[in-house]
Amino acid sequence: MDMDFSNEEKDRLEKFECTLRELLGEYNAIPVEMEQLRDGGKEKTARYKELMGRKLMYSGMIAIFEKHGLI
Repeated sequence: MDMDFSNEEKDRLEKFECTLRELLGEYNAIPVEMEQLRDGGKEKTARYKELMGRKLMYSGMIAIFEKHGLI
């Protein structure tokens, strides 16, 4: 089945793909930074807690994308 998409639809899809790549990249970078902070004994810092929160938030977003077969 050949589908013709409008330029607006193609642009929207490209933006989604870019956003998803950025989200996955940030999600994968978080554990690296958290490990560095842990190695430095900084598990109680605001930055560590921020990363933990972001990791949890991104995990939920990724789960939604997986549920709908987008990843």
